[in-house]
Amino acid sequence: VMRAIRGASLVGVSICTCSGNAPTGTDNHIGGEWRPLLVDCPERGGGPAPHDSIPWTGGIVWPSLHEGASWSQQGMIAYADNGLECVIERADGSALFDPDLRGIWIIDPNTGEKTRVVDRGRNPSWSPDGNRIAFEYSRQIYVVEIGGGRITQLTDGGRNFFPAWSPEGSWIAYDSNAGGVQDIWLVQPGGTGRHVLDPPEPNGRRFPAWHPVGRRILYSSWADSHNQEIYEINLDDAEVRLVAQRPEFEQEEEPTYSVDGEWIAFESLDGDGIPAYQIWTMRTDGTDQAQLTACGGNDPAWSPDGKMIVYTKYLDNGSPENGVLWLIDVSNRTEKQ
Repeated sequence: VMRAIRGASLVGVSICTCSGNAPTGTDNHIGGEWRPLLVDCPERGGGPAPHDSIPWTGGIVWPSLHEGASWSQQGMIAYADNGLECVIERADGSALFDPDLRGIWIIDPNTGEKTRVVDRGRNPSWSPDGNRIAFEYSRQIYVVEIGGGRITQLTDGGRNFFPAWSPEGSWIAYDSNAGGVQDIWLVQPGGTGRHVLDPPEPNGRRFPAWHPVGRRILYSSWADSHNQEIYEINLDDAEVRLVAQRPEFEQEEEPTYSVDGEWIAFESLDGDGIPAYQIWTMRTDGTDQAQLTACGGNDPAWSPDGKMIVYTKYLDNGSPENGVLWLIDVSNRTEKQ
């Protein structure tokens, strides 16, 4: 089911302060009609619950509106909207979710035009031609056609996450525990040729990302140390390279190459004053490491021109800025919501 809704574009400039205050004059929902992030549910005041909403209790984890953005070569952004409608209890993050808002959406960052492609799923990944999106749903990998909405299921067992389309379009990488440990697998877009990346890694591999012009894949693994580090494997000779040695006990996840293959963006949990992942960049040889965000960041994805990164701001603290897509200029770190 596809639904087109015109909304605000990603143009409201706001510098992150980690204050918990919503940016003035900024539409803080880009996946459909405007809605506040942390509005209390009506039942707190005695009114009815929102129409068709589903209760969910988050425990100590705050729900996120958006996640898993992917920027196509054609300039469109796909992302998952979790359908957050309102918050039941601010103390624990319990909330109501609206199924009419959930699913994989596409937004044109220049015009703000939005379209819901499918009413379910997370972690979308564009095909090179921009005509299909791979995504995960209920621990399985699927492909949906943008125009017709036809869905193909690629996996049928195990826990499968984070699909990533190869630059020539013939393979989709993802991580799966189908062989026991969570490792990188490959499958063709039609569902054939499924196999684990050779040789298997006994300590596991996650978050695959293809090099834009070569037969190489980035991934995150606990292979050699106490850290979850970023590695690169050459598919032609199976040579594995540690991209960069980071401080002990840090976690580096969701690496992604810039379009020219010269830079890597990733998220890092480093305990630098704020208990949250932050977005970092570095060259592909591990040098020139730089932290881009200060108020939490997940799921980085490069723009086609390499000047911007789209990410989900996330601090797990109930801030009105929390859990929505932001753009950050790599050169001057100016952020746009």
